[in-house]
Amino acid sequence: FDHIIFVIYRTMKFIFSTAVLSVLACSAVADDELTFAMPGVTDPSAVLYSNDMEMGAYNLSSCSGAPSCGTAMATYNGVSAKSNGKDQCTGSACGGSISTGLAYQCVELAQRYMHEKHGIAPIWHDNANMMCGSYPKGISKTSNPQPGDLWVRTSGTYGHVAVITAVHSDTVDVIEQNSSPSGRNTYTKSSAGCFLTAGGAPGPSGSCPNKGYYCGNDGLGKDANNLYYCSGSGASPSLHTDCGFTCTIMPHGQDDKCMSGTCSKVSTGNYCGDDKISGDAHTLYRCESSKPKGAKYCANGCHTASKGSNDYCN
Repeated sequence: FDHIIFVIYRTMKFIFSTAVLSVLACSAVADDELTFAMPGVTDPSAVLYSNDMEMGAYNLSSCSGAPSCGTAMATYNGVSAKSNGKDQCTGSACGGSISTGLAYQCVELAQRYMHEKHGIAPIWHDNANMMCGSYPKGISKTSNPQPGDLWVRTSGTYGHVAVITAVHSDTVDVIEQNSSPSGRNTYTKSSAGCFLTAGGAPGPSGSCPNKGYYCGNDGLGKDANNLYYCSGSGASPSLHTDCGFTCTIMPHGQDDKCMSGTCSKVSTGNYCGDDKISGDAHTLYRCESSKPKGAKYCANGCHTASKGSNDYCN
C-alpha cells in the first residue's frame, strides 16, 4: 500500500511540474510576441495609438525616428507637416494648444492647411475619426479626391487625417503629422472613411459663398468676433454686428450668430460654454490670451474634457 501511495505521489508531482512549466512557457512566448510586435517602441501610449492607425508604407518602429518637436518634415503647397517630437504617434501634443489645434497632432495640419489655403475657420479641433461627420462650412465630402483634399481614416480610438499631395489609381500620397517620421506616406483609397474637400471655398480674402450671415472666420478671412452679411454668392461681405464677445459658426444651412461669454478666467484652449466661459453649453469656444478667437456650435453637444485637455464637440 505504501508503495502504491508513493507511485501516485510521484505521478502527481510530475503532472503538476509539467503543467507549471507549460504555463511559464506560454507566458514567455506571449511576452516575446508582444515585444516582437512592437520593435523599437518603448512608450506604451505610442504603441496603443499606433495600433489604432493604418501606418501606410511605414511600420510601428518608424515612429521612434521623428525629429525634434516642431521641425518641418515635408511641405506641400507652402504648408509644412511638422514633427510631434517625442510624442510622435501618441495622443499627446509636444507643442501644446495653438490657434489651429494641438501641435502637432494630425488634425492640426489638416486644419492649418484648410485655413491658410481656403480660409476655413480654424476651430476644427475634434479627433480625426469625427471629421467625416462634423466639418466646417466650406468643407464637403467628395468621392473624387484631388491633391489638396483630405484623406480621413475614421477607425480606431482617434482616427487619422492627412493632406493629399498626389492621387493614383488605388492609393494617395500625403503629407501628415504624428505618424511617419518623414512627414510623407502613402495610403490606400479604400482605407479612407471619407475624403474631404474645400472645393470652391474662398480664400482668406475671398468673397461671400452664399446669401446669409457669416462669422468673419467662416470663409471670409475677417475678424472672428464680428458677424457679416452676404447679399449673395460672390458679393463683398458687409459688417453687420460687432459681437462684443465672439461669433459662433453654426451648422450647414443656418446663419451664424453672435454669442456671449468670457475668456478672462481661462488659459489658451478650447472650452464648452458651461466650462468657465459662461456661454452656451452646446458651443465650443476658442480662447487665446484671455481673448475670444471664434466659436462653433456643437450639433451633438459639447464635451468637457479632464483638466489640462481641450474640450471638444461630441
